Amino acid sequence: MKSEKSNQGLLDLLRSDEHFVRRLRELGEEQLLDSLAVQAEVEQALPDVSNPVTLQAALCITFSLDDIDGTPEQIEVVLNEASVQISNGLSCLRLNDGFRGKVLLHAQQRGDLEPALQMTEKQDRLVLAQPATNAIDPESAWLRRLLRSEPVDLERYSQAQISAAYRSRLALCECEALLQSQPSLTEIRRQMQWLELLEPMRLMIGAPLRRPGITLEKDRFAGRGKELRELRSFVDELDSQGAMESFGRLVSRTGRMFSNKPRLMMISARGGLGKSTLISKFAYDHAVGRTMPFAYLDFDSAVLQPQNPLLLLAEVIRQISLFFPYSEYLENFIQELHKEVRISGQEQVVTKSEGIGLGDNAAYFLGFRAWLRTFIAERKTKAFLLILDTLELVQSDPRAIDGLQQFLRGLTDDDFPELIVVASGRAEMPELWDHQERNWNLSEMELEAFNQADAQRMVQRLGEQLLPQHWQPDWSGRMIGGAHSSAAREPLSLRIAVEAVRNAEPGKRDDLVDEIASMGEDCDPQSVDFVGRLYQKRILEHIGDPYARQLAWPGLVARSISRELARDVLAPECGLSAEQADIAFERLRREVWIVTEEGGVLRHRPDLRARTLPLMRRHNGALFNKICALMAAHHLDKKPAEPLEATYYHLLADDREAARILDADDSGRLRQLLLTRLEDFTSNSMVAQELSVRQASQLLPWTEFQTLSKSLAWSHFNQSGKALKAMGDRRVDPRVVMLSRTFEASSERKCNAAEQSILIKTGRWAEVRERDFVPPQDLEDLRAVVFLGNFFYSVSWMDSRWNTGYARFLASVNPEGLDWLTLVYMLLPSYVMSRDLYHQIDAQLAVTMPRKGVIRHRWLPGLRVALAFSTKSLRQTVELLSRYQDDRSSMGPLFSNAELEILQRSRALEGHRIKLRGSLLGGLLLGKDADRESNNAALNVLERAVTAIEHGSGYANEARQDIRSFALAGFADLAGPAGYLLSLSTRPPKELLKHMPKLNARKTSLDFIQLCRNAEQERELHGLLYGAQHGIAEPLLRDNLELMETVCDGWHFGLSEHFNRDQLP
Repeated sequence: MKSEKSNQGLLDLLRSDEHFVRRLRELGEEQLLDSLAVQAEVEQALPDVSNPVTLQAALCITFSLDDIDGTPEQIEVVLNEASVQISNGLSCLRLNDGFRGKVLLHAQQRGDLEPALQMTEKQDRLVLAQPATNAIDPESAWLRRLLRSEPVDLERYSQAQISAAYRSRLALCECEALLQSQPSLTEIRRQMQWLELLEPMRLMIGAPLRRPGITLEKDRFAGRGKELRELRSFVDELDSQGAMESFGRLVSRTGRMFSNKPRLMMISARGGLGKSTLISKFAYDHAVGRTMPFAYLDFDSAVLQPQNPLLLLAEVIRQISLFFPYSEYLENFIQELHKEVRISGQEQVVTKSEGIGLGDNAAYFLGFRAWLRTFIAERKTKAFLLILDTLELVQSDPRAIDGLQQFLRGLTDDDFPELIVVASGRAEMPELWDHQERNWNLSEMELEAFNQADAQRMVQRLGEQLLPQHWQPDWSGRMIGGAHSSAAREPLSLRIAVEAVRNAEPGKRDDLVDEIASMGEDCDPQSVDFVGRLYQKRILEHIGDPYARQLAWPGLVARSISRELARDVLAPECGLSAEQADIAFERLRREVWIVTEEGGVLRHRPDLRARTLPLMRRHNGALFNKICALMAAHHLDKKPAEPLEATYYHLLADDREAARILDADDSGRLRQLLLTRLEDFTSNSMVAQELSVRQASQLLPWTEFQTLSKSLAWSHFNQSGKALKAMGDRRVDPRVVMLSRTFEASSERKCNAAEQSILIKTGRWAEVRERDFVPPQDLEDLRAVVFLGNFFYSVSWMDSRWNTGYARFLASVNPEGLDWLTLVYMLLPSYVMSRDLYHQIDAQLAVTMPRKGVIRHRWLPGLRVALAFSTKSLRQTVELLSRYQDDRSSMGPLFSNAELEILQRSRALEGHRIKLRGSLLGGLLLGKDADRESNNAALNVLERAVTAIEHGSGYANEARQDIRSFALAGFADLAGPAGYLLSLSTRPPKELLKHMPKLNARKTSLDFIQLCRNAEQERELHGLLYGAQHGIAEPLLRDNLELMETVCDGWHFGLSEHFNRDQLP
């Protein structure tokens, strides 16, 4: 203040000097004088930063008026520089950061800051030594901690504490001069993001929080010792735990010396077996030490966009950057990737691109791979660990799978033995290495229920954690000892069982342990929900008072209970008199774990009630329905009546008319009410299904879709599931199978375009052949009918109702504006029908490029069709094949040995120099280089042949025939319909292998589409379909299999000779 008054006095003195003012004006500096005057006025208006109350406020992130002590004038200065904010549900004050900086800098100059910080130092140390449970105290403590000159070790603090430190550091952005020795905002943010990555894993395995001065203890993870040893050995980064593990690693390490392939392990397990916990334990152990580059992609996160390989790469780089010191190169790399996505307008690159692969974006993967290999060498680490978790969430999305494939292929374009991928999902996902098996060292792990020893260890460790003073050593052995059913030894069941013991009264815990053991002995996983029985034990039988227990059941059916409702409506059904109901109401009020009181009404906790309702219905269905009827009548008798509440109870008891009732809900109020209470209905109830379908804007996942009735499934399909019609699936989608199975087989029943598409997609071609052709209604319908038309016209003798209608449709089509894939599948039928139509379609195909959105793996079958039957577009077809080969993400063989053999034998094509795979000479040990070499050799042969055909050389006709034979020997995408057709049978998948010794001799996926893809690539699909007909009881399936077999045989073996005789172009 003294300096400010001196400045003002000096300015007044200068302005009073007329000679000085006149001289400034002569020099044109009047503006300077005015600005000095304005600055003086501003400084004179500045608040008093030396006010001791302002320092009190500046040393707290937030404060209340009770926290500061001063005169009204001093407090007014603080209030003028503060704003109101809500913290922990309370209103509080916070200084503006700019003013806070001025106060703290001024206090430092005066020497007041250090004494003020010393006053709270002891209290701050106590706050920061504990996990952050209060958002206010840690932030203020951290603000003062950062202002002290002591160094801060960020590694010692939990995620919540580091988050508080970050917010506090941000509040000090206007006084950087006071924080020279402290971590920068960037350093704290990086540590916060690293801990955010680890926090879900830490919570999953029960690892302790980090605290200053506390050594990290063991987590509560138990069991899965064999699986953890296998995972540790697979990565070979952490120390071995035992001599046998060390020896096993040595053997594996020696074997890897002769391989330059990356490693991939696929972990699969159904729900409840602890897959996520195992992955969390494995990932946490490898990540917490920060010894190796690491990335964890959980596809349950909304942040990830698996359709876009560039965004996946950006997330991987972001995570790697958090494990090591700040790298400006990586930060710029991440920004460049996001910039590329924005510029191209491709937030989902596969959806809007031509689907041909990474293209120019391969340079980003090349740059990342080069940096990472150099980094690994400099750090002397062994590998880069990439974990892909919850893959079941992308398994049914072809575009997500395609994006993920592009991402992995971008990483493995060149030899990259340092890459280790651990993937986990509900089922095996061979799409990850589709056509790339020889480029990976593959391993598999399938989880089962715990054995008894591991189950006892888990129960013992969890019990000691939840009841550290009261858990008895013999309880784990008694609880698990007789559990012969695997359902009682699943991790989820064990956790609930231990929690039930913890929640029981101390005197009843011992008996409860024996009761749980007997439940495990009697448990039949096919008919009894073990988890449900445990919940019943925890909830229904936990109330000690007999009257209160009688009111709770069946009274829990009611969402809320008033004293009058208990006495006048529920008492008779609960076996209570009016007086006993009054007593029960008072006693139930004390059971705060099951009810909350609101205005004299007891409201049941929604989560507990929702879990208990199915058990109540199963326990005594008649009583359950009667209580619902009483509650409905009660709400109708109210003044005014409550019809929506009455309808709710009516549907809770019997929801068979849910569709009719919801159709009559013109206002939508009933739907909104039911949506807020959806958890009260089981997932397979009509209410849940109707609401799910009516609210769905996207296709429901299988877990929800499978509960739908036949009519609702088709209704949802027509409303939100049209993507299911798309051809080219790589795995069987159970939703498609369910839709096909519910379609009536009678040929008299007319079908619409969507139903026709499902029949085509699932291989029910014999039934389609006998039906009238249904014109397509959208692009997916169109692609389905042209796909089937292509194969129907490949069998020259076939004539049917469907073909007749399709011929009329094809004759009416204008080729202009049709997409590339549709035109390709029209070539053969148009040639059979009319040469003029054929030449129109062929000419249009020559000037049409593949449409955006065509998924990459669908190109190859279409390109083979074009190779076989195009004329003017033949050159373009070969160029597209070359473009596919040039795409660095499309590694692996383009052509099978069967196709290459045809090129080899062709005198016209001069393919004798082509080497086959499968021998040392053919490049079995050369991997991707051999694939690329054979691909290039075959493409060179095709390009020379096309040139010869265009110039009309002497062997042009023979060359054209050999190209056709070559194309028809390859993969035609019959595997999808064939795989779905086999899925419609009730026959066990493994029985099919009995008739296919070649397939049976090697490990083959039991997904039917994958099985058929493997068979078709080896020219064994015809034999597989023939063998599958033996012993099938369903006549319709036999007819469809027979037709599919005939089409397959004709396409791959007889079609070329037939049309060579007819002189096809």
